[in-house]
Amino acid sequence: MEHLMKPKGPEGFWADVHTFLTYLYTKYPQDMRALEMQAQVEREGAFNKYASDQSRGMRKLGIMPDMLDRMLVSIYGKEYPIPRKKFEREFFRRYRKLRVTDTI
Repeated sequence: MEHLMKPKGPEGFWADVHTFLTYLYTKYPQDMRALEMQAQVEREGAFNKYASDQSRGMRKLGIMPDMLDRMLVSIYGKEYPIPRKKFEREFFRRYRKLRVTDTI
């Protein structure tokens, strides 16, 4: 537990993300499946493959589990080892079931 509570570099950060998601899928399988289903419904109802709105202004990459976000903030605070936008793009590349857009 002490190891998880210490901020790490980018590789360790992604290992933490994987560990936390594994925990969430194990502890809360129904909630995670519900998030996956919500992402699928939004993906199927998206205006285009980029999941933008009709004015092509707003774009949603995917659905981030709230508990994952809280876990990461509790360890890393607001200072992730990679920029937040880059984290979100890479997260949805790695975890496709939570992704709304077809093209990132």
